[in-house]
Amino acid sequence: MTIAPKPCKGDTVSGNLPEHNLSAAKHLLDSAGWKVGPGAIRQKNGKKLSLTLIHETSADQIGSAAELAVKEWKDLGVAVTEKPQTDTEVNTTIFSTGAWDIGWITITIQLPSQLVPFASGAEPPNGTNFAHIKNADYTRLVTQAATKPGDTGCPQWNAAEVALVKQSDFVPYYDSVAPTWTNKATYKDIGGGPVPTSLRLLAGQ
Repeated sequence: MTIAPKPCKGDTVSGNLPEHNLSAAKHLLDSAGWKVGPGAIRQKNGKKLSLTLIHETSADQIGSAAELAVKEWKDLGVAVTEKPQTDTEVNTTIFSTGAWDIGWITITIQLPSQLVPFASGAEPPNGTNFAHIKNADYTRLVTQAATKPGDTGCPQWNAAEVALVKQSDFVPYYDSVAPTWTNKATYKDIGGGPVPTSLRLLAGQ
């Protein structure tokens, strides 16, 4: 959950992401038989290690983040094809064609329970688990959390998010700064935007 205000407080990401280790990643691919070939791209049994990255075109920063990610994969010896898509095209890709390997895909939710059908259960075309996630810890924890009223289930909801991050089912991709200015006024900010009822003019202005 990244949209404020979060119904369940707490940081479910810090300390739970696998550490970045390019040398270890190269070693794992070498051990799996993916050897560096022509053009510094890894191959196995005559097949190049190539992936397709889809991302939405709704924000300029996404494209920049995608370019950086593609460079990182290239350093690993992976050929990644970047495919910017509109929101409609992304929906068609993830729920119909399945022509993707990595995706920057926005899921806008206000409650952790709204993530469940996207991170577990049936895959397209029979369900909305578009990434085909199989995370037993997540499924167990959200099942427990769903039986508890109000915020009493937050420890399980947060632990479920941790399970997704530890298994790299969901990985933080990028963040951006969106500055806002006021002229002789103050306000409270929630979720990247001002709360209208909190707007106050400064005294004497």
